[in-house]
Amino acid sequence: MAITQAVCTSFKQELLQGIHNLTNGAGGGTTTTTGTGNTFKLALYTSSATLDASTTAFTVSNEVSGTGYSSGGGTLTNVTPSTSGTTALTDFADLTFSAATITARGAMIYNSSTTAGTADRAVLILGTSSGATSTEDWTFQVLRNPDESGTIISNAVSSGVSNSNHGSANTPNATTYRGVEGDTITGGTGARLPIQQQSNRTVFPLGRRLPKGSSIAFRITPPASNVNVKATLVTHFYYGFNI
Repeated sequence: MAITQAVCTSFKQELLQGIHNLTNGAGGGTTTTTGTGNTFKLALYTSSATLDASTTAFTVSNEVSGTGYSSGGGTLTNVTPSTSGTTALTDFADLTFSAATITARGAMIYNSSTTAGTADRAVLILGTSSGATSTEDWTFQVLRNPDESGTIISNAVSSGVSNSNHGSANTPNATTYRGVEGDTITGGTGARLPIQQQSNRTVFPLGRRLPKGSSIAFRITPPASNVNVKATLVTHFYYGFNI
């Protein structure tokens, strides 16, 4: 059994057939409805579920159950599709299962409206994190300028940088390392950190400018029951000039 994050292949085909309408309220249309956005939901699943790009429809098989959660999941609020440059995009408002006591390993976004004669068509599978229950806490710590005179991260290995320069010929000159479970970070001072909860991920915007030559470390401590989580660090480099 496995949950693999993916955009469902059937959803890609159905977009070209005009079956899904992600508009919030009036606008757009589908093969059966004109001018009203469809209803999309998010359902949660246990580790026994098998969900991936080949999933075509919502299923109750291995869906979670517990206090604060009803079968079928919660209704998402559409954010009307827009464009950015040559990219089209959409989003959903945050969804909360209040006072829920459940153990979930993955999720499915699906179209619960009846379109082209069929309801509950699968859209997206979410499964980057596994383990943790709704009653457990996460810890995310930022340390500025860890001890550069010695080992910053114990047993660290080199970690590559994926550069998106957005048209600039400049590339960042930075050294990155990563550790594994049980590794420690030496020294450093704590940094205050805000949290932004999005529909399928949590964002921690640091909002700080680091002078040349400085360093920063990030440490994630998941709940004891968690067995897998994906973390991505995004940085922006600024080139300053004296005029």
